[in-house]
Amino acid sequence: MRLLKIVAITYKEYKKQHPLTRKSPDDPLFSHPEEKQKEDAPTPSESPSKFPDSKLLEQAKFTYDDAVADVKAKEEELFGGTPSVDQLQELKESQPDVFKEFNKVKRGVTKHFNGLRTSIIKDLGDPADVTEINAKFGEFGVQSKIDADFKGKMNSLGHYLTDSGEILTGLVGKDVQMNNQYDIKSDNTFYAKSTNPVGNETHHYTESYMKEKRKEKFSNNVQMGQAIDQIRLQVDEDLNSPDFEKRTKALMVKLIDKAQFRIGNAESGKQNIRGLSNLLTRNVNIEGNTLTFKYTGKDKVKQKKIVVDEKMARMMEDLVKGKREQDNIFSPSNKPKSYIRADKVNSYLKDDLKSPVTIHKFRTFHATRMAKEELEKAVFEIPPKATPKRAFAAFQKAINKASKALGHDNSNTTIKHYIDSTILLEFFNRYNVEPPKVIKGLIGSSRTAFEAEDDIEVTHNIPEISDITDAETDFVNWMTSLPKEIMESEGIDFQGSGSFDGE
Repeated sequence: MRLLKIVAITYKEYKKQHPLTRKSPDDPLFSHPEEKQKEDAPTPSESPSKFPDSKLLEQAKFTYDDAVADVKAKEEELFGGTPSVDQLQELKESQPDVFKEFNKVKRGVTKHFNGLRTSIIKDLGDPADVTEINAKFGEFGVQSKIDADFKGKMNSLGHYLTDSGEILTGLVGKDVQMNNQYDIKSDNTFYAKSTNPVGNETHHYTESYMKEKRKEKFSNNVQMGQAIDQIRLQVDEDLNSPDFEKRTKALMVKLIDKAQFRIGNAESGKQNIRGLSNLLTRNVNIEGNTLTFKYTGKDKVKQKKIVVDEKMARMMEDLVKGKREQDNIFSPSNKPKSYIRADKVNSYLKDDLKSPVTIHKFRTFHATRMAKEELEKAVFEIPPKATPKRAFAAFQKAINKASKALGHDNSNTTIKHYIDSTILLEFFNRYNVEPPKVIKGLIGSSRTAFEAEDDIEVTHNIPEISDITDAETDFVNWMTSLPKEIMESEGIDFQGSGSFDGE
């Protein structure tokens, strides 16, 4: 037995050093790979770089056309033509298995479109100018998904790049507007902006710019942690100030510290998008010592915040007393339409409280704190050799807690912009578990744009399936953003963002 084992190991090692290639039945059974490569090599008249890519391009176009034909045949079979939203909904409810199969066929078009685009880019030269990519699609009679107004490049992994080759954040959508103020040397603002599939405006920065901003943002967390106790002591003292504006600003800071409100601004208020500063009296309900705030926040996400505090409840009663429901909360009674703007709150933080950060950074500080506390608690509850599933469950619990506190409807937003990725990496390293792609992307590990589920911030107010035609990862983002019960009905096993009351 021992001899057989030695022979097997020796043969395995021999095969590594002398790889063999099977040929056609008419040839000798085996030949050395160098001979095979020599036979298959392009002739001198053929371009070494173009020859294989051209073949791939032809094949990619063929498989894409085939996938489109499959969808049309399936639509004809199920609906007698292109389905309406009502027809899709009816199929989903009456024949869920058939609906799932239909979606699978549709996803084939997305997959093969991406394959065709990759082949086009490689054929043109990777990365390629988007104008040339769109022109090539036009030659094939295929509608490109890259907005013609975008000026820059794309690589074969699906990343959008600046003219100079810097990778940009996010998947560029429609209605692209290039930023004329952008300068590659300073790289201190966004390169372009676009509208994502659910109608939200997205700004696209270079990855290098965002990494620097993340370093700056989370270094502020350390300063905030050192200063927070002194800030709170001064706020409590200022709540008793005889000066209306000072005590009101102190109340606003305390509310943000306790419930992680966004501060808000005048422009968003015109669209009935609220933050703390422009809340109206109708947005708050006072019962005893309990304050309940309900309003529509950023990206039109419904928000619900509950704060229990006797002192703040009495102060809030004084602020709303005698006002109409459309009047601003944080305004003097003789000027009910005025309010204390974010810049004034930030001035109070800086000058009176000696804060090292702006008011918005309170949200970053608390999101990181909450996640850290939950993960530290999990370390005591989960043994070092726990399964990846158990580690991921603890991770998701921590993220969901922070996400709910911030009022996000997608936990990827919380991970990307509000939690220091180093504490998440430390947790996964402890259990020898590979972190999710969204975290790996933040630390600069390579990934394709097709893997970047976090690059589009989505809400549960989604387009119907028939409207999701972008060749990027819109379908994945749409599915992973749905409430758990819908994902289960679709047969999806995904530990993603959940649906929270009041978000």
